[in-house]
Amino acid sequence: MKACIVLVLVASLGAFAGASDNSVEVTLEQPPVVYGPEVTAAARARGKAEAEKDIKAGHFRVRDCGKASGKREIDTVTGYPIERIGLCDHRSEVFDAEVIAYNQTMREWHAKHKRRR
Repeated sequence: MKACIVLVLVASLGAFAGASDNSVEVTLEQPPVVYGPEVTAAARARGKAEAEKDIKAGHFRVRDCGKASGKREIDTVTGYPIERIGLCDHRSEVFDAEVIAYNQTMREWHAKHKRRR
């Protein structure tokens, strides 16, 4: 009788241990995309060219990522409106390089042409 009870106990513990899942879920994340210097240089050139085109057309603004807030946002350095482009969570080094070059070109133009007070 004791042997039957021990056997039933061992069998039920075995079933319980088999039912509990102590495994660790392994997820493989995509590594960040790393671009070469030529891709980043091309992005900077695009940003500068876009800014120069906008300056010639009289469209003065700076760019930033994010969703538009609905109210007019102004750049504190230039006084130009801030144009929101793209979502910040999808940024990449290429996106950043293009936006930085665009804004740098706009700010340099502003510094050279702002009215003297």
